[in-house]
Order: sequence, then structure tokens, then C-alpha cells
Amino acid sequence: AVSACGVELSYGALAQRSAALAAELCGAGVGPGSLVGVHLERSVELVVALLAVLRAGGAYVPLPPSYPAERVRTMLEDCAATFGPFIKSEAEVVIAFLPFSHILGKVESMAVYTFGWNHAFAENLDKLMGNIADIRPTVIFSVPRIFEKAYNRINGMVDSGPEVKRKLFRWAFQVGRRYFKAVWAQKSPAFIDAAEYAVARKLVFKNVSQRFGGRLRFAICGGAPLPREIGEFFQIVGIKILEGYGLTETCAPVALNTPDDARFGVVGRPLPEVQ
Repeated sequence: AVSACGVELSYGALAQRSAALAAELCGAGVGPGSLVGVHLERSVELVVALLAVLRAGGAYVPLPPSYPAERVRTMLEDCAATFGPFIKSEAEVVIAFLPFSHILGKVESMAVYTFGWNHAFAENLDKLMGNIADIRPTVIFSVPRIFEKAYNRINGMVDSGPEVKRKLFRWAFQVGRRYFKAVWAQKSPAFIDAAEYAVARKLVFKNVSQRFGGRLRFAICGGAPLPREIGEFFQIVGIKILEGYGLTETCAPVALNTPDDARFGVVGRPLPEVQ
């Protein structure tokens, strides 16, 4: 169900540990309407704590250790948080690196258990791409800055490489642009474009895909607008990014592109029951 830093828990073990902690929280007075501060790094223990708070009927207040002490103290005072004594599917694999104080990160943390996905945690942002290559996620929740950095790095590597590799990448990218120009216009690509793009993916873009683990189905991106140029670039090289929109007041999200109906520069259709 969850793994981080060499520690793994099955769904049964996760349920058992979170239930035990929830009982401790209830004994400490946590119940419906209670706010519980959780001061932990991204880890197995963090997931146990978040689920325990919810099982106890309370709501958790993320207090990342990276926050300045004054900010944490202010949040605790404002929320009148209650601490417990021990705050300590298989089909999809998700790697978490957004802070759980970020509304998209909070949605991600709950989606994992709603749908039964496997959940892993990145060590930190500096090691993110290495962790992604190791974990080989199928879904990523991200913010535009991550893709902007990856975009700049990929182009930097291409520009600094041998001339033959630069020419090969540019050829592949132009082939991909012709192919997706038809796709984005909801037309069938020409046979020759489809054939050349298949070759380009195998010879060139496979390297980019491998840097994201080699089996990423799509990435959900929010928090800020994603530049259209970057969204198109990643779809051409084989990484589909789905933009969405939400805000803390609505507990996010409000709208989201879907894999079968994704467009750049828009946040997608409103989700069911959004008025």
C-alpha cells in the first residue's frame, strides 16, 4: 500500500496501525470537529497519522518540519490543534513529493486510498528524478515548476550534445509536432507521419520516457498555469500532462482535463456535482 525509505506497509498493516493510533487519538479527546496537528516529514508514519486522524473523526493540520518554528507555532495557536501521544492497488503507482499542506498534495494523499493505488515518497526535490526512475510511477501529481525544470534540462542536454544527436532530436521533434498537429485538431495523422513518429518514439523519445520511469501514463498538474509550449513538448516526447484547477476553499479540484479529452491552456471540464 505504501513504501518510503526502505519501509513498506501492506494495506492490512496500514489499516491496523492507523486504527491503533486512531484509538489513542479518540482516547485523547479527538472526535468530529477536532483539528490535529501532524508534524512529520513525508514517510510511512505520516500516512499512518493522516489516516488515523480521519478514522478518529478529526481533521488534520499539516505542519511540515521544514516550516519555520514561528509559523508552526502560529498555525497551532490559530487552529487550537489537539495532538495524540503517538503521532508518529495495485494497478497504479504514485510517487509523492508535494507537501500535504498543498491542496493538490492533500487530494493526492486521499486518492491513493480511495482507488487502492500504491504510494511511494520522494526523498526530496533534489533527488526527485532519481526517485522517479527507481519507483517507476504510473501517475504523478505535480506543479508546473517541476516540468519547467525538466524541460530546461532536457533542452540543455540536447544543445550540449554532439551535433548528430542534436539533429536527430530536432528531426524527431518536428515529426512529433506534425503528428500531434493532426491529433490536436481531432484529425487522423497521415500514415507517413504516424510511421515516422513511431520510429522517433522508439529511437529518441524513449530516453525521455525512461527518465520518468518508463511507464508514466499521465501527470496531473495544478497550482499555476502550465505554459502551452511545455505541455505540447512533453506530449510530443511521450508524457501526457493533464491540467486542472481547484482551490483550498472548494477542497479541490473543481475542473480537470482527462486523458481522452485533454487540451492545453484550459483547466478541463467541471467535475461532477460542481455548480
